[in-house]
Amino acid sequence: MVSRNDRGSYLIAVNLQSTNASLRQAEQLLFDGPVTPGMIQVTPPDCEAAALFRSSCDVLHLSVPVELVRREHERVNGVHSGAEPWFGEAAVFPDIDIERLARSITGASNMAGPFGYLYVQEIARAIVVGMLGNDAQPKPVNRVNKLPLWRLRRAIDYVEQNLTRPVQLADIAASVGLTSMHFACQFRLSTGFSPHAYLMRRRLEHAQLLLQHPNASVSDVALQCGFSTHAHFSAAFKRHTGYSPLAWRLHC
Repeated sequence: MVSRNDRGSYLIAVNLQSTNASLRQAEQLLFDGPVTPGMIQVTPPDCEAAALFRSSCDVLHLSVPVELVRREHERVNGVHSGAEPWFGEAAVFPDIDIERLARSITGASNMAGPFGYLYVQEIARAIVVGMLGNDAQPKPVNRVNKLPLWRLRRAIDYVEQNLTRPVQLADIAASVGLTSMHFACQFRLSTGFSPHAYLMRRRLEHAQLLLQHPNASVSDVALQCGFSTHAHFSAAFKRHTGYSPLAWRLHC
């Protein structure tokens, strides 16, 4: 998928599910590998962006007028410094708080008329303010680096291969040759998730795929996704989707 942003807007792409992709901007490779939910790509005005997805994806795209970004930049920073506003430290970065806001937009599909339009506009503005606000905060000096891409790939591959089995933090850390504490800090910095939260997210995403098969019982799906009890699975699934497993199957 290739698109060119016009001169009057930024393009914010918020990834909503785990996938694998190659992301480019102005012919420069920005990222190539596992993409976690909440990963954001910002394309500046009058710039070409390209994405090659190697598995199913769910991405929310927001086209944000430059004037809105500048206006909110002034509000966040007090006085306009004359510098062009920008989002984050890099063109691709994780932010799971922005992901939650993005999901609120996708969940507004049933809101029609002026109220629905206003609802979406205000959440989109909140996304812009949140990103500018994060960028305006003093950056702490990180004594921990992000995981090298090869280690991130290996860790995520290990999770994918063990969705149905009990997995401990030490198991994932050992798969990439790190101590549990060191690995957990680097993983969170790379993805925005703790290893446990990411494992849970992937199990629940996998459960959503399995529930699309009408003959699969909820108990069977729970076991195939590493949950020891129906009750634990149902509670986690409802927190993740807002629906019980059976209600989600009917809704979708």
